[in-house]
Amino acid sequence: MMTEDLQFYDPLTAAGVPRSELLLAAAEVADNLRNFAGAGGSSIPDEGATALRELARDEIVFSAQPEIYPIDVEEALKSVKMPLSVSAADYGARFKYFLVKFPFDVQPAGPWNFNQLKVRIEFRAGEQERRPKVQALFPEARFQDILKTDASLEIGLSPTLEFGVKTGALSFEAAPVSASGDASVTAHAKGHGAFALGPFTLNWKKALVKTCHPGLEWVWWEVGGADLRRGDSPPFMVVLQIPEAATHVSAVGQLQASRYYNLIRNAFTNITNWPQVYREFVEAGAPYSPAPMTWDLSEDIVRAS
Repeated sequence: MMTEDLQFYDPLTAAGVPRSELLLAAAEVADNLRNFAGAGGSSIPDEGATALRELARDEIVFSAQPEIYPIDVEEALKSVKMPLSVSAADYGARFKYFLVKFPFDVQPAGPWNFNQLKVRIEFRAGEQERRPKVQALFPEARFQDILKTDASLEIGLSPTLEFGVKTGALSFEAAPVSASGDASVTAHAKGHGAFALGPFTLNWKKALVKTCHPGLEWVWWEVGGADLRRGDSPPFMVVLQIPEAATHVSAVGQLQASRYYNLIRNAFTNITNWPQVYREFVEAGAPYSPAPMTWDLSEDIVRAS
């Protein structure tokens, strides 16, 4: 059972049927009401009903496995040009650190893109082992202004294991953390050098990002007001702290995407006459929630020991 920090609309619980069946049933109600109100008994397709049938082809899904990159914390501490406190010197002694990226594919169907996205990931450990903790996360509300620029973004890590974002070259006062991985993660020399991911282009000019705080065994994001288009894969990632002795690490991820009803309401007529379960579902933006994904991260974690 995942931690209840973010509420997901559950159409299966609400209606007792899968989402696709709920959409088709709501479309049939919309058609019937339209034809009942029409003249001469002619069958006129309802605009909203047509859209609901198309939404049955929505899809949003995580990749089969997250991308995991070991972080060299010892190298980062050596690069900090100031005396180290005892706590800082012991920072990496008992833990390993990883950059973990959770790619997913967005495929909205029908006439509207998704406007709201909810993501929740919980990290688990083996029996009698301490659970991993999230040290940093991206995106965060503090990057709100940069996310609204609709520019090509590069994301980097500072020696304090915090994410930094710029629309141009990344520049940190101290040399940044390095990580090893495949070609999708690069390390370039910019000033002292920068560990960078990207570029990413996000159409989030009106987006509002809400998140949990770091330091927990789980992470969640809620992005509202975004324009999530077909083929988008926003960069959601964390810096994960894992006990050095850990032998088993897993994660469970959940997604939900929906539309804002105030942006789609003009497509629906007579919705006040719909049965309550269909009306509430459409007013919630016809949310799409794939089954939760469970990932075993142990192989990547243990291999990096």
